[in-house]
Amino acid sequence: SFNPHEFKGAAERLRPELGGMYVTAYQSHLWNNILAEWINFNFIGQELYLIKLKLGFYPVVRSASLSNIKIMEEAFIPLPSSRLKMQENDPFFNIINRVMSREGLTLDEMKISGSRNLFFSKGERKAFYFPKNIGYEVFDDQLNRGKKAVRIGFELPKGAYATLLIKCLQTLFWND
Repeated sequence: SFNPHEFKGAAERLRPELGGMYVTAYQSHLWNNILAEWINFNFIGQELYLIKLKLGFYPVVRSASLSNIKIMEEAFIPLPSSRLKMQENDPFFNIINRVMSREGLTLDEMKISGSRNLFFSKGERKAFYFPKNIGYEVFDDQLNRGKKAVRIGFELPKGAYATLLIKCLQTLFWND
């Protein structure tokens, strides 16, 4: 059975060569949920759609006003860790506490004591990346007779995930 108070014990039992990857993946999962909450809070009444990822559905902004695009371009979301210190008036305070509460954890409990190699990173990540130099080509699909295929080209900065952009495009345009 799941016991949220066994988080430290579980983290300490990870295989040493994979422990860092698991800790980073879990922190990314929490960060994705914080971003989802932030999007839902900041884009109330905006056109959103959901993309399905391995661990659930996440909101994506389908269209935004110029002022909201500016907000998106400037948005940085803090990484949850025991070293993240926030005041109650911090715009992320309630969002992060809600996400952590759903996980049965607090930020203070995210410290993995006794291990120098296992830790949650401190810092923040840019919330949105906008692709540049977008182009596409539609052609006859060689693998599926009678169907069309599309070749998409774009540039993303370092740190952005092309797989997430492709998933958004698939959901928006080609979801059957």
